[in-house]
Parts: sequence; C-alpha cells; structure tokens
Amino acid sequence: MSTLATALTLAHLTDDVAIVAAAGNNSRERPFWPAALKRVVSVGALDTRDGKVGRASFSNHGWWVDVYAPGVRILSTYLQATWKLPSDHEPRPIDGFAYWSGTSFAAPQVTAMIANTIPAAGSPRQAVLQVLAQARWVPDLGPV
Repeated sequence: MSTLATALTLAHLTDDVAIVAAAGNNSRERPFWPAALKRVVSVGALDTRDGKVGRASFSNHGWWVDVYAPGVRILSTYLQATWKLPSDHEPRPIDGFAYWSGTSFAAPQVTAMIANTIPAAGSPRQAVLQVLAQARWVPDLGPV
C-alpha cells in the first residue's frame, strides 16, 4: 500500500485528522483523487474578480467537490530576483510575490478556516463539519 493510501486510510479511522485537497485544474466533472475520497475535503476554485462569484474556468467540479474558495489571481510568495526575457529591453525586478491561479491556491484558504475552527469545535473532524455547514449555496455552482 502506498504511503498516501495508508495515510488516508488511517485518517478515516479517527476524528483527529482533517485532510483538504485541491479538486484539480482540468475543468472536468470526473472525480479527481485524492480529493474525491469521502473523508477528504475537496476544494474547487472560484473566480471572484469584478465582484462576481463563479466557478473558475479551469476548476474541476461536480458532486464530489465539497466547497469552492477564491482561486484566481491569488497573491502568494515567489522568488526575489531580476528577470529579463529576450524580448525585454530592460530587466524586470521580481519582488518576492506573484499572482497565481489554481485549486491549489483555493485549498489553503479552506484549510486555514478549518484550523482556526478546531479549538472551538473540539476536533478536526468537527471543525470540518462546521466550516462546510457555514458555506452558502450558489445555484449552478455549489457551496462557497
């Protein structure tokens, strides 16, 4: 049995573990593993630009996605350097931050919500249930 399969199997046996996984960036409904496993919180990406809330065009989706969180143009860390493409006249500084898109940038936001809820909830599993219960339903999308 693989290390991942062993870890996920053990997580199913306890309330002391919460597992959150990105739903994937293939714009498909087909389940994506390990996100589609029953005790894994599967997170799809929202596009919230311009004040609108909708599924990001790249985000996997379907019955197996538990919740959606912002995943388009998320500011995150990057390297600090100077970059020059062959077509650039001058080098451009990179300041250590960049905008990224993907379900991998949506999943940590849900993970943080769960982690912040654990003390009041009493266990990671109860925190997961509370966070998912607070999600609001958006027609033609799902819980956000």
